[in-house]
Amino acid sequence: MFSRFVVIDLETTGNAVKSNDKIIQIAAVVIEDGKIIDRFSSFVNPNREIPAFISELTGITNSMVTDAPMFTEIAPIIINMLENSYFVAHNVPFDLNFLQEEIKSHGFSELTIPSLDTVELARILYPTKDSYKLSDLSADFVVEHLQPHRADSDAEVTAILFLELINKLNSLPLVTLEALKKHAVYLKSDVIGIIAHVIEHKHSLGEEVQTDLTIVRGLAIRTHSYLNRSGNLQQQAFRQLKNDLPSLMEKHIINFELREGQLHMMDVVDKALQTNQHAIIEAGTGSGKTLAYILPAALFAITKNKPVIISTYTVQLQEQLVDNEIKILRNLLDVPLKVAVLKGKRHYMNLWKFERSLAYLDSNYDVILTKCQILVWLLETTTGDVDELNLTSGGLLFWDEINENSHTLLNNDNPWKPYEFYHKARNEAHQADVIITNHSLLLTDLQAEQSSLLPKYDVAIIDEAHQLERIASECFGDYINYNYFVFLFAKLGSLDQPSLLSNAFHLFSDKHLNVDSFRIIDHLIKNLKAEVDDLFRMLRAIILKNNNDGQAYRTQYRFNVSEEHGREWNASLELVSRVRMQMIELVSTMQTQFTAIKSIEHKLSVHDKREIDLFFSFIEKFNHTQQVLESILLVDNQESVSWMETDTKGAQNAVKLYTQPIDVSDLLADEFFSNKHSVILTSATLNAHESFKHIINQLGLEDFYPLTEFVPSPFVYEKQALLCIPNDVPLIKETSTEDYIANIANHIVEIASKLQGRMLLLFTSYDMVREMYSQLKVKTELDDFVILAQGSSSSSRSKLSKTFQEISKSILLGTSSFWEGVDLVGEELASVGIIRLPFSSPDDPISAAKNEKIRFNGGNPFTELALPDAIFRFKQGVGRLIRHKSDKGIIFVFDRRLTTTSYGKQFLAAVPTIPVIEGSIDRLLSIIEEWH
Repeated sequence: MFSRFVVIDLETTGNAVKSNDKIIQIAAVVIEDGKIIDRFSSFVNPNREIPAFISELTGITNSMVTDAPMFTEIAPIIINMLENSYFVAHNVPFDLNFLQEEIKSHGFSELTIPSLDTVELARILYPTKDSYKLSDLSADFVVEHLQPHRADSDAEVTAILFLELINKLNSLPLVTLEALKKHAVYLKSDVIGIIAHVIEHKHSLGEEVQTDLTIVRGLAIRTHSYLNRSGNLQQQAFRQLKNDLPSLMEKHIINFELREGQLHMMDVVDKALQTNQHAIIEAGTGSGKTLAYILPAALFAITKNKPVIISTYTVQLQEQLVDNEIKILRNLLDVPLKVAVLKGKRHYMNLWKFERSLAYLDSNYDVILTKCQILVWLLETTTGDVDELNLTSGGLLFWDEINENSHTLLNNDNPWKPYEFYHKARNEAHQADVIITNHSLLLTDLQAEQSSLLPKYDVAIIDEAHQLERIASECFGDYINYNYFVFLFAKLGSLDQPSLLSNAFHLFSDKHLNVDSFRIIDHLIKNLKAEVDDLFRMLRAIILKNNNDGQAYRTQYRFNVSEEHGREWNASLELVSRVRMQMIELVSTMQTQFTAIKSIEHKLSVHDKREIDLFFSFIEKFNHTQQVLESILLVDNQESVSWMETDTKGAQNAVKLYTQPIDVSDLLADEFFSNKHSVILTSATLNAHESFKHIINQLGLEDFYPLTEFVPSPFVYEKQALLCIPNDVPLIKETSTEDYIANIANHIVEIASKLQGRMLLLFTSYDMVREMYSQLKVKTELDDFVILAQGSSSSSRSKLSKTFQEISKSILLGTSSFWEGVDLVGEELASVGIIRLPFSSPDDPISAAKNEKIRFNGGNPFTELALPDAIFRFKQGVGRLIRHKSDKGIIFVFDRRLTTTSYGKQFLAAVPTIPVIEGSIDRLLSIIEEWH
């Protein structure tokens, strides 16, 4: 094994070397015996123009490379440096492949050396990092990165990172290293030699097991500590602590500013808890609502010796609460505070299943990578929660095989039972003062009956409560799509190819069990594939036949089982019935097989048991799937709305099926609020028309007479923001969508050119996003800008947001998920553009069904539903701009209904007092220039 490593980084004119992209800078850092001993860096003349966006990203201009050496002059230096060395890079496939192509194209011999990818190594050795981008890792390791996207700086930082990674590898216990070595043969890096060297070195020195680790069945895991409730602790009055808060904050928290609204909200929360009342509190952006509710709630839990549930919208918000406010709270309290985080079973790893998976050497890269990540993670995690891990999409599929929610053949003989993470989390939740969960688990748990995950509780706090109704609708409804069937059939496989089905067949045969049933299953699967394909093709035909907007990319069709008729619908029902019956037969056959294999469980090896577990997990999957099909397509439920959805340009069977209750207010009232002493609902958007009536009706709180309170934002919006309404755009109702977007696109060009900063554009539909994206991409005036659009690539919301934050001249086009939950502070956001007022489409199935119900009851759907919902969303959109007291920016609203309609005033009245200016785009930009 070589002990010399050469870290290489390239800057290029683009990503496609075979399309004439060229190197414009190359840098190398040489490491020997754990130390940097040499460096090399040079610009390279690419003999072509450098694209503007590359210059924007790297800072390398055409003038900087004009007099630089050609690659052919530098190649011998690089080739000589790499001799008898490991090639190290951050994303080896790019740098090594690009360099190889350049070397070959200039007549030099191809490099034949081992390589190490610091991205892959970082994924394995630091499996919980949010990002493996070099800039993010350098920030995590407090490595000064002077010029990101410059080869010399990137190579230096990569070299320091590589040394950190080697140190981490050296710190791993022998049992973990041995397991890593076993699986490393399938990794992309040539890391197996490095691991072998570390193992040999540790053997020569001898090794003592770290005191914080436990070795169980050949696996090293972090020693578990358990949370124990200590009973009724000493009383600590909320009033006294509140009076002491200013001095406590000054003592424990640097630069913390206690706000008047925050103190007032604490009083309201405490009153509701002490008097057993429900409460609704709208807390404006920056008001510090989280600490304002968690402090009185925690004190209530401690003094009453009763648990308090805190539910957030997402598991990410759960983590933020634990990492931030809980830490602050523990510093402030003189008594212990026991906090537990509880999520659904699928979040927790099952150690017994993971151990059995290690007995099987997968050749799938994502599975191998994930196994290596988990081996290291087990040395650190105390929760076993997948949300700590940063897994690939393939890794998440593997997680489905080893989590606590997946089927297991074994019951009471799990040797890992004392160490299993889910049982630890559940036990801790039953011992905690404060239990942090999410809306989905909270609501799902209401239906759990005998298998309830949460302990008995009387008090709950619902943060981001404006999402509760939507999550309840999803939890109390059903959903399935064609791709799920494809996944099921692909995972199960067939008898004529290596698969779960054929593996189980051979196992039964080896154990001399009857295998005739496998031929029945194989036949049923093949029939089901054809029947399901026909069913979803037929359903898509029904959707398209009823599509009233031929231009829409995504289209929906709402249906009522009792009212549908026609040849296509009747044919679909026949197909559904056949699919269900074959699935029921499939489940019955597999249950018989399960009984047979269970009788000889004691004769099965670890590997056999893993295969059996995976195979028989399909009993539950197929049974649930046929029940969902029945619920959506065969059951006539007048209290629910059912619909189908497809992409008009998608595959011929790409259909999604939904059913959800039209109104969840009675369900929430009966199943949740009536069973709790006090529920506190809080969010930045809960009132409309200066009233909480809408949210009270949505959630079924009319008969509970909740306390209501509004806590204003502490930000000075009059000085921090302007709201501009261009009046030289067409009225949205008087023009086509294409003309409307084309007109606004011209305004976006002028605004972007003037402000020269990041702009977030908010839309109400993907169709409008795509149209705007097409318009902006061809604007030559925006050549220096990066245009990012939700749905235009495979990038997730978080990746789009990070790219947006990294590039100063960027425009981000987003739909529903970008109207809230995106925090861009200071210079990260110069302006927000609201393309149209966020009214739900009248064709939206849920909105349409709710409108019909309101009309039936003699109400007005616009004033009772459409307008308050749109005002909520508008408030969320406006709230994207100012996230800190030092932020400053412009809000552009291109929908003139804001000032030309009577209801427009209600939108403006719902947001903080912001100066509103209406005029031509030229006049607005002139005013903005003076305002800045």
